[in-house]
Amino acid sequence: MLSISLICYLSIFIPPDMFWPAAVVGYAIPALVCINVGLFLLYIFGGKISWQFLVGILAGLPFIQSTYQTNELKEVKSDSSFMVLSYNAKLFRQKDRYDKFSVNSIEWLIKDSAKIKCIQEFSYNTRYKPLDVVSRFEAAGYNHHVFDVDLIHNPGMAILTKYPILEKGIVDHDSRSVNNMIYADILIKRDTVRIYNVHLKSMRLELHEYSEVKKAQRNYKKLINKLRFGAIERSAQIEKLLAHTKNCTYPMIICGDFNETPYSYNYFQMKSNFKNSFEQAGNGLGLSYVNKPLRLRIDHHFFNDDISVTNYQIDKQLYSSDHFPTRAVYKIK
Repeated sequence: MLSISLICYLSIFIPPDMFWPAAVVGYAIPALVCINVGLFLLYIFGGKISWQFLVGILAGLPFIQSTYQTNELKEVKSDSSFMVLSYNAKLFRQKDRYDKFSVNSIEWLIKDSAKIKCIQEFSYNTRYKPLDVVSRFEAAGYNHHVFDVDLIHNPGMAILTKYPILEKGIVDHDSRSVNNMIYADILIKRDTVRIYNVHLKSMRLELHEYSEVKKAQRNYKKLINKLRFGAIERSAQIEKLLAHTKNCTYPMIICGDFNETPYSYNYFQMKSNFKNSFEQAGNGLGLSYVNKPLRLRIDHHFFNDDISVTNYQIDKQLYSSDHFPTRAVYKIK
């Protein structure tokens, strides 16, 4: 058990493009941590100590920290604090429907109190007032940076803010994909903060394909390939993102739908360069993606040393998407 655990734990140090199976075995890390803890407790209750399982637990501590947090919520009100909301809006469609828009989710986002909002799978329709999302945000006092994809209903990404936008741009441009990265330099009081809105490559896992034994046997290669190529493509995107951040001297926040669990090479690449808001100020498991039976934390906030985070929460009021909004309160040092 110890050797299997250590091999899986070490997968976070192996780039997917060098050895792609490492990206797949990483999904087993939570189960291995739980097994090591459970077996260690069984030995303790039996009056014995298993050093093998103890080492497995100690080696897995970074993953426990990434999985569960008990931070104290702090309410800090100052001129230098501000809230950032991130949300995969699922093109503003109704739950499990792509033929009908969810006007309620649009209303909710416009009324939400966060002055900076990063929306993935953003969509709007200028020909119909309830769905003319950009104009409605403008009327509510929001400046905007919208990236359009050359597909129906203008899908894409957006950074919406009540603060002035000094500069804006695109990190990874693909006019045929909603999986991109954009940024905006925002003036907050006397400080400039760079906000990155990130939507990394999706694996597009259709769970019904694997719900039956015969289907699973027929499609397991398809599943492995999705996991493989998804991890490799996200790794390339993160390389572009990290290279882009090197040229920025401002305080930075990077948030969005990373499509990465906290047990992967790609997640730890981000964590080695930035702090994670959930780990610094979150509580519980921080599960942001719910698509039964899957419940995952794949929506993340990261920030650099020029900023501190005082509060991080998953907002579970909005159910139109399979993602919940994530929000954090930051303070410029």
